[in-house]
Amino acid sequence: MATVAFPRRHICFDHPTIIRDRKRELQGFIAALIRLRQACHALAQQPGAPRRKAQDVASLVLHFLEMPVAVEDEEHRLSCGRPLHSHTAPTEDACPICMCEFDELSDDDAVLELTCGHAFHESCLVHWLDKKMTCPLCRCEAVGGFIAA
Repeated sequence: MATVAFPRRHICFDHPTIIRDRKRELQGFIAALIRLRQACHALAQQPGAPRRKAQDVASLVLHFLEMPVAVEDEEHRLSCGRPLHSHTAPTEDACPICMCEFDELSDDDAVLELTCGHAFHESCLVHWLDKKMTCPLCRCEAVGGFIAA
């Protein structure tokens, strides 16, 4: 997380190149925060881990991103029946958005699975969720998920 910087400001705000670059950098920053929050949830499940600190960091990220309370409620409901750290790899072989195989991942692109069970490349899903907070396949509200691979 320390290597991910918040997009820096520019003197000229409306230049298309600057807008495109800042948007891409902001998407990367938000994706890194979501990965940090997921790692904190997984850490809090480990025996002997600094559970309270991990929960505090996850809560700070949640509030910084202004995520709806429904996200916390859904994650709590899922954690009661299905621990966050025990998920298996997605059953599909390819991302439904870009149609590329999941095993063709770059080092910085994870597979994210939404609470509805559908899995996508992180970069594909971030672009979709930027427009709509629903699953691209079933249109269920995207209130949570986890890193599947």
